[in-house]
Amino acid sequence: MGSLKNEFTWSNRRANTFEECRRRYWFENYGHWGGWEDRADPRTRQIYQLKKVKHRQMWIGELVHDAAAGVLFAIRQGREPREDATIAEMLDKMRVQFRQSKQGEYRRNAKLCALYEHEYAVDVSDAEWQAMSDHAKKCVRNFFRCPFLDQMRQIPKTSWLEVEQLESFDLVGTKVWVKMDAAYRSLNGRVTILDWKTGKLDPDPDPIQLTCYAIYAMQKWNVAADQVDTIEYNLAENDYVFRPISAAGIEEIRVRIAASIEAMKRMLVGAPPDNVALPETAFAVVTDPQACKRCVFLKVCADSPAARPAVPAKPRPGELF
Repeated sequence: MGSLKNEFTWSNRRANTFEECRRRYWFENYGHWGGWEDRADPRTRQIYQLKKVKHRQMWIGELVHDAAAGVLFAIRQGREPREDATIAEMLDKMRVQFRQSKQGEYRRNAKLCALYEHEYAVDVSDAEWQAMSDHAKKCVRNFFRCPFLDQMRQIPKTSWLEVEQLESFDLVGTKVWVKMDAAYRSLNGRVTILDWKTGKLDPDPDPIQLTCYAIYAMQKWNVAADQVDTIEYNLAENDYVFRPISAAGIEEIRVRIAASIEAMKRMLVGAPPDNVALPETAFAVVTDPQACKRCVFLKVCADSPAARPAVPAKPRPGELF
């Protein structure tokens, strides 16, 4: 098998990181590269390890997404998962991952759960951790009450399009990554795209993410813009925001994505196919110390304006969740 190639691609998450902090963008997309190899230097290996670290809010969101995907796959196969069993399975996974992270097992195996709160010794109370668990349970219970879930039960298997699949499409000559939580063709022939959220309800959802999904759907399933429905469903609030898609809106987002891609390319040495970044110091660090404090790369960012945490949190006995 040939060696892996660091390919130049675009995603909405990558673009947001680029705008928020160029240095974090470098760590995430270039500085970590090769850190999994035995011959990697210590700093590169550490950057690779830190890239796997996630905040507890993101962790809970991933657990809920995994639970929802499991339910959808089961329904697609003709089975009807039980709500309590789904929650129990999610909590079991949560306990295992929490122990792995707390014990630092991810430092020996990067595939295991790594939480920011453990890597940076953030003092989080048992009550706060329990609140995260309760939040996850609430989100899953609301998922089982989602009206779009009933729609997906009624459609034939052939109308299911995608569930949590990482896919790509070409836009302005660049590979663009998308991963839709669920997409299906409704009984009236329209394509419905669902995006689960587990945080606060946003009355103005990110237009780039949802429009990217629509552009992908148009290319892959040969539908017009006015035949695509994109819905941001907030599982914490059991409410959703519907965003209509139009040809004019798509063109606006194409222009914004093209500008984002060009800005990223200007931080490369030579042509994008080689995808060689300028030196680390060419990528500016955000000046907000509060933003830096929550960055997973704080330990390896020499130019960060934030102070490094020094005192480890005291371990608490007992089992959570």
